Amino acid sequence: MIRQIALLSVANLAVVCGLPQPATFDLSAAGITDSFATLSCAPDASPAMVNLTRLLPKILANAKSSSTKSWEIGTLQQSLLETYDPHFTPFEWDGSAVRDRPIPWDVFEITKAAMVEYDWSGSPDETTTKNASRTQEEAGKDWLAEYLSETPPFPVKNLGLIPADGAQGDACSLGPAVWLMAQMADRKEVKERGGFKKPEEYAWAVGNQKLNLTRGPQEDGSESSFYAEFQLMISILAEIG
Repeated sequence: MIRQIALLSVANLAVVCGLPQPATFDLSAAGITDSFATLSCAPDASPAMVNLTRLLPKILANAKSSSTKSWEIGTLQQSLLETYDPHFTPFEWDGSAVRDRPIPWDVFEITKAAMVEYDWSGSPDETTTKNASRTQEEAGKDWLAEYLSETPPFPVKNLGLIPADGAQGDACSLGPAVWLMAQMADRKEVKERGGFKKPEEYAWAVGNQKLNLTRGPQEDGSESSFYAEFQLMISILAEIG
């Protein structure tokens, strides 16, 4: 719970710092669960903690129905992972979970809905369709390492994950979920469900976000050290480099 409060604080800071208003989304058609699984807590937990644990699924369901701003979407994603899939979070990361644990579908569907207007032009998929000799179907390949390196397979571009001119924290809030999808989108369940990009494309998007963090939204692509140092302080996504 302390970690969730911290996440909320970071999101609120992003809103305070971000002008104009962040992007808005409608999750009603995204297929997100309206009621979440019940939870249990330690036998020796305090009555207040027991009550909070009992109410948390309803709180999350209400958050799903009321989250429309980009920072709210990111905070909802992180809260869902912290609550139901902590092995997918930075604080309790388990590298084997991306192959062995169930897909966090709510988080995946939220991310897909939030990125519906993302500019995928220049992405590996768009490029590789013109080059039949190259394939993205390399099971287990660490595409994130490829696109966070100094020499990515395809050029990354200065583009945040949120197609809006709001706070940098808005885009960063989606970063962990897209990072996760870059490692899990090649699983059979994801392919069968349909509607998702390939792992390399999500890794490319993470690389774009990192470049956007360090350079800022400048049309000429020039670096701004002050901007970069300020924005790198507000999100755990900055640690990916």
